[in-house]
Amino acid sequence: SHYTSERLTRPYSGELPASAALSQLANIARLPSPLFFLSAPIALLFFNVGGEIGQLFFIAGVFAVVALARRVARPMAVTAPTWAWAVPPCFIGSVSAFWVFQRLAAF
Repeated sequence: SHYTSERLTRPYSGELPASAALSQLANIARLPSPLFFLSAPIALLFFNVGGEIGQLFFIAGVFAVVALARRVARPMAVTAPTWAWAVPPCFIGSVSAFWVFQRLAAF
């Protein structure tokens, strides 16, 4: 075991930060570190925040591409066909339907 009598009787030097001091107390009492109970929620928080930031960057990239396409198409007098507005929703619906059938087939 890593809880040796030398470790329990070693004098405290007074140079530990607060988090290390709490961990040392937990080691002496053979309890999990108090910071252990915060680590999972903090990790989950930052994972979710990172995912949301990634989505914002993706949306910003799509807006940038659309703005660039409009700026390039305007001087050339290029207009989209009237049916072009229906392409993105149809594509999204097709991918959604594929995922639904894929998950139903997995049962």
